[in-house]
Amino acid sequence: MRLANTIRIDHTMQKSSEISSWISSRLCEATTDAPAALREISDAHMAIEGKRLRGHMAFQAASLFGADFDAAITWAAAVELIHDASLVHDDLCDGDVERRGQQTVFKRYGEALALCLGDYYISTAFRLAASASPDTVIMLCDAVTKSTGGQASEFNMAGYPSWSRYCEIAVQKTSPLLSLPITGAAKLADYPVDQQRVESYFANAATCFQIINDLNNFFASQSSDELCSDLANCRPNALISCFRDSLKAPVQSRFDQWSDRIRVAKESCDSQESLQWWRFVRQSQSLTYTAQRLHFHFNMANNELNRLPTEMQCVLSKFHQWLDYELAKVNVSALINKDSNC
Repeated sequence: MRLANTIRIDHTMQKSSEISSWISSRLCEATTDAPAALREISDAHMAIEGKRLRGHMAFQAASLFGADFDAAITWAAAVELIHDASLVHDDLCDGDVERRGQQTVFKRYGEALALCLGDYYISTAFRLAASASPDTVIMLCDAVTKSTGGQASEFNMAGYPSWSRYCEIAVQKTSPLLSLPITGAAKLADYPVDQQRVESYFANAATCFQIINDLNNFFASQSSDELCSDLANCRPNALISCFRDSLKAPVQSRFDQWSDRIRVAKESCDSQESLQWWRFVRQSQSLTYTAQRLHFHFNMANNELNRLPTEMQCVLSKFHQWLDYELAKVNVSALINKDSNC
């Protein structure tokens, strides 16, 4: 059911800085009642803002679909807060020590407080969603459930994931929270959208998102004898999955067995075998193969975007431009053409 007394906002006229400011204000209001033990930690985390891509999509979509301002900005804040919760928990799961140029919550305050802060953000995000519209709560619940399942898949597997399995995990853990701003906004305003096409766009965009992160993880250690952190911990990484699939069956089996030993800490990442695998990865053609697959999924996302209504393309434009920019930063075209120029 459409919200009563809706004010249709021309979302194309809102400056990015204005939207970010509105979202920040609503987040500040929502977290003022943080438990005393978490207040300082929450304030420190909130002080370092991200790009607010999800919040912008949520606000612009809700506005386009006919929601009033208060509901639209509240939904945007809910989306951003659930994203913040996922970051805090993700850093804890992966053992990452830096985000946005600062120490991660778990690194600065410890694992227990990081877990508690993430839980608090989840509960507050649900409260915001219910305030925007009770109809959005089930959308938020489904997205969190799917994303959590995808994240858990990283820690519940045997061997190293194949490329197809890697893509499944990437989509499961990333796509639900990326498409949520749009699908939730549609539910908020009782507005019909082609949910299947929207989710198809975000499935490809999520795969791109993860591949770019993985390439950056690889580049950080490419010229070093020290393993990149994803290989050192045997976390799913697009380039390493490409490498794994390029191996012949007996060697692939050895790599899977080594991965299992690393994962359960029965072998050190600085053992001779570990260092040998890292050399093999760096010497392989996996970087080129990964770049080709990144290019493919970006083209697929672009195709899906172009099939959406013009108004929806406008809502997604900021996110898509950012994805294109990140693609350019890893210089995909140069990586794909590298072999032909040798």
